[in-house]
Amino acid sequence: MTTQPKNLKLNSILIGTLAITFFVFIPIINIINIFCFAGVVLGGFLGSAYYCSKAKQQITQIFLKDGILIGLFSGILSSVIVVLISLITTLLSKTNPMIEISEMFNSFFKTVPNEINEVIQQLSNEYETLGYSPTLMITMLVMNLIIYPVFGLIGGLIGVAIFRKSSKSNNNSLSV
Repeated sequence: MTTQPKNLKLNSILIGTLAITFFVFIPIINIINIFCFAGVVLGGFLGSAYYCSKAKQQITQIFLKDGILIGLFSGILSSVIVVLISLITTLLSKTNPMIEISEMFNSFFKTVPNEINEVIQQLSNEYETLGYSPTLMITMLVMNLIIYPVFGLIGGLIGVAIFRKSSKSNNNSLSV
């Protein structure tokens, strides 16, 4: 058994991160996230699948914790990248989406509670003065930091479980 290069896990995390970010931002493909954040799960899965394929080539032991860590860190990193890309897009577009959201609420519901209108107005004021809403960006970051690592971890775990099992039947040198 050879020692594992340090870059293998890092590369796997980067692949998982790129996949998650891709599945979040690309139109039509991002519909996959309607199904229990399947794109995030798939990103964690792809990162751990890459890790398993390279680890098999190097005759390195594959542990479940490797898939968990790859999925977890892919989720954390992609959640930060998604918020940064959203922030840059918002700043470049110079639009106030809260106006559209307010109109949408008013068209879908007969009466909109005053609290919702107040929150929308506050966020709209932030967009008007700053060009973006810090409140909305922080909320998005917190939500993504909870959701993406959890579902990425699930994908990483599934990937290692599948590829480790297939490699155990082919090669008994891998650890349980």
